[in-house]
Amino acid sequence: MDDERLDQLLRGLPRHDASPRFTAAVLRRLREDAPRPRRRLALTAATVVTLAVGLVFGAHEHTRAAERQRELARLEALETEKRALETEIRELRRLARDARPVVYLDSTPAVDLVVDLGRLAERRQGRDENVRPAAYAVPAGQPTGEPHR
Repeated sequence: MDDERLDQLLRGLPRHDASPRFTAAVLRRLREDAPRPRRRLALTAATVVTLAVGLVFGAHEHTRAAERQRELARLEALETEKRALETEIRELRRLARDARPVVYLDSTPAVDLVVDLGRLAERRQGRDENVRPAAYAVPAGQPTGEPHR
């Protein structure tokens, strides 16, 4: 249907006049539906407060997440260090188990003087248990800290 034909049909419809109270009723409805200044202010304030709370909560959660990541990294470092210490302890126990008990007495470029305590213990098993070594005593007049020769 073209526009001219539609215009003719609309003009042919009977005309009705609005009631005298129509304009007043429309204006009253518009005033009732329009947001009041106090209501608008309260709505704006509520929105601002909600956004502020959301921002604070988001910042708090971000901080907690970062702290949680730092704690996890620290825990991982401690776990790694614990494993390294356990490995070192096992190695030291193996070395202690495999080592022979010896005492190094002195050393020259040609000779090392070493007492093998394991051999002494083996020799001593059949002997008198009341034998005790003499205590080291500094001779009179000898300064402390220098060996007696």
